[in-house]
Formats: sequence, C-alpha cells, structure tokens
Amino acid sequence: MRGERRLRRIILCQRSQTLAQITPQLNDGASRTVSKWTVQHLHHRMGFGSRRPTRVPLFKARYRAARLAWKRERRDECRGLKTQVALSDEPRLRLLNANEMLRIWCQSHEPMDPAC
Repeated sequence: MRGERRLRRIILCQRSQTLAQITPQLNDGASRTVSKWTVQHLHHRMGFGSRRPTRVPLFKARYRAARLAWKRERRDECRGLKTQVALSDEPRLRLLNANEMLRIWCQSHEPMDPAC
C-alpha cells in the first residue's frame, strides 16, 4: 500500500520517465526492492498506461460537419490531384512515422496533456 502511494507520486511528478528510470527511484530508501516487472504490473493495476501525447483540438460535431462539407465541395477539383493532395476529416494528418515521439504515463480518463 505504501509502495503504491509512493509509486503514484513518482509517476505523477514526472510522467515521461520509463519503467527503468522509475524502478530505482522506488527502490531508493525502501526496505524491500522490487523488479521492473512488479512496477509494470502496479502501473497497470493503478490504471496507468503509456500513451503518446498529441496536441489535437477537440472539435464539435458542427465543425466536423463543416469540414466534411468543404471537402465534398472540392472533391471534383481534386480528382486529378489524388497523388498530390491528402484530404481528411481529421484536424491533423500525420504522414511520417511517429516512433520518435515522447510517451507519458496517464490514466484512461485523463486528458492527454503533453505539458505534464
């Protein structure tokens, strides 16, 4: 119980740490040492998961409908440019691999704020 509270505090202080960085912090000053796998199981039991933070605005249904209407209006204009133009109903389209992105620990009900 005490170890779980301490682990939660460590995670919430610096959410971008890896399990390998969190485990020694948890073991410092503890009477018992725990392995990286134990820390991982505790993470999941507490509801934390590794997520990629994104800065995508949340759009309302009316804005999404307006974007789709704009796309439909210009559909005929872009038929010849299919290889050069990417139309999407998403506010942000990623064309490159995103493996180099930062990962943070957050719970499923929390909004993904990359500033934490």
